[in-house]
Amino acid sequence: FRIKHIEDSGLFLTTYTGILNTSGAQGAYTYQDVNTTNKLTNTSRYTISPSKNPAAWFKVFKEIEEDPSKIVSGIRTPTNNIPIGNNKAALSIDYFANSQIMIGKNETLNDYFANKASNIAIKGQIADITKNSHEQILKSLTDLRLSIYGVNKDE
Repeated sequence: FRIKHIEDSGLFLTTYTGILNTSGAQGAYTYQDVNTTNKLTNTSRYTISPSKNPAAWFKVFKEIEEDPSKIVSGIRTPTNNIPIGNNKAALSIDYFANSQIMIGKNETLNDYFANKASNIAIKGQIADITKNSHEQILKSLTDLRLSIYGVNKDE
């Protein structure tokens, strides 16, 4: 996969995650722009191409494992404060992933992604079977051609 466009409308991608330098359209990452990587921050903290098994490099801090309420996942209040540990943002994301959203015949986003992964696996299996079938047909035709070359028309 590749990320085609990232744009921050607030502080999440600029301040909290530190991915982008500035918010808004002027600070957006767009894959079509040759110099777009300049809009990303500190190149030593990310990779342009996917690493092999990137999930193996992640580790949850011990403090968070012991007390998940220390995760700052609140949503800004009207007074511009972020309540610590209310998990409102995380719960909203989880609700969105499991809510009833019809995409084709899939009821939720989780169903959609599971269906897409299954389709990719099936197409890979079909491609492998088709490749083997084509190789067998090619071998059969090559053997037939070689057997015809060995026959003299005067015999």
